[in-house]
Amino acid sequence: MNCFENHTELDFIWEVSRSLTCNLAVEDIFANLYSIFEQYLCLNDFNIILRDESQNSFKFYDRQWEIMSDKRISQYEAVYSTLTSTIRLNFLLNGMSIVINDDFDISYKIELKKGKNTLYIPMMQNYKCIGFLEIIIENIIQRMLIKSQVKTFFVLSSLISSTVINQELNAKILKSADFYKAQKNIAKILETQYDYSFLIPVIGEILDNFASEYFVYIFMRDDGDNFELAWPLRYDKKRLNPVLENIDLKQKITVSGDKKIVLFPIFFENALKGAIIIDGKQQCIAQEDIDYLLQLSQQTATTLDKAGVYAEIEKYATQDALTALNNRRSLDLRIVQEIAIAHRKNLPLCVMMLDVDYFKKINDTYGHYVGDVVLKEFSKIIKDEVREYDFAARYGGEEFFMILPSTTIEEAEIVANRLKGRIENMDFDISKFNAKQSSLKITTSIGLVKLHPKEDMKALYQRVDNALYQAKKGGRNKVVVL
Repeated sequence: MNCFENHTELDFIWEVSRSLTCNLAVEDIFANLYSIFEQYLCLNDFNIILRDESQNSFKFYDRQWEIMSDKRISQYEAVYSTLTSTIRLNFLLNGMSIVINDDFDISYKIELKKGKNTLYIPMMQNYKCIGFLEIIIENIIQRMLIKSQVKTFFVLSSLISSTVINQELNAKILKSADFYKAQKNIAKILETQYDYSFLIPVIGEILDNFASEYFVYIFMRDDGDNFELAWPLRYDKKRLNPVLENIDLKQKITVSGDKKIVLFPIFFENALKGAIIIDGKQQCIAQEDIDYLLQLSQQTATTLDKAGVYAEIEKYATQDALTALNNRRSLDLRIVQEIAIAHRKNLPLCVMMLDVDYFKKINDTYGHYVGDVVLKEFSKIIKDEVREYDFAARYGGEEFFMILPSTTIEEAEIVANRLKGRIENMDFDISKFNAKQSSLKITTSIGLVKLHPKEDMKALYQRVDNALYQAKKGGRNKVVVL
């Protein structure tokens, strides 16, 4: 079919205009345009090529992330350079630059080819070339080159330019909205958790959703200052380790030579604690995305830093400083919960109270430093014996407390006797504080009770305290079950 045979230029413009008003995805819009150009022209190929200023390169409108060959980039660079070499409007046909002027008539100047003629029409925004249409036509006839026909291509280019610009503007607005949402979500997770093992995977998912076209990795430094992958589960060590090993601490980011890998260091109190790596694999990472991700990495650092501070505060609010067991405050909170669960689900619940026998004598004889050693080692034995769902706390002074959920009194008595046996058979090392005696033997008295129906915390405390009193009154180093 010859150009515009059975059609007019107005028909061509109308079809393109109508196609561009459809609210479709980029790929669908391009497919429609291709079909229209194919209908009106003897088309070999049609492309919309956009200038990517951030990468100093080009991209296909319908294939935003496709990697072009160096040869094709060089070809388009030459086209772009020619189209922008003059302030006058021009286009390229078979490599020849043609300037549009009042006397425009090139039908006699161009040597047309059989089988393949390439036409490049610039796409303009505010007098700046943002890309071009690449139209490859099997046969160009002379009447295509008259002023009205060429103007048709420029009108179509203008329509397509407006659509592309609007789509890119909308994409930027959506990207900006996604950025602020991600920033807010990273900060918000502190409302519920301070544990890194929880925070880092959640932050990883937030970053991954924001930069969905790239691969996201979070590394944290261990005690030996080595980078360990914290999220996701695996990474390409051969590809990413060289970047980790060459962090420039004077820079906010480290970018690989091919711009396909970007590292954002994570600092707490001016110390390097970790790193976020964004890997584009086969594509360069856009500068706009780098700018956004830099801010998100800084938000991540702030969030993790605050989490560490909050966790430390919370730890000391619920943890005994000397023994690292739970303190009395956390015990009171937990026992109320466990009593409620046991009553509601009709489950057994046992509690025991332990006391270091003759502890005052130990302090008076060997000093408070030795007393502290005894309490620390005593608590370590308790930690070894508790199950994952048990709860151990320092009740106060030399007294300790254990909650044993879903445990019968018979099972709890086995645990209590095992504890008593381990303590009386252990040699407590006091050599650092006593030159005459290297070790010390101690024993423990244990009171043990099971929860009664409808019993509350106060009554349970009173009964287990009474059981401990009976154990001490009965000669110590024994378990008394009431």
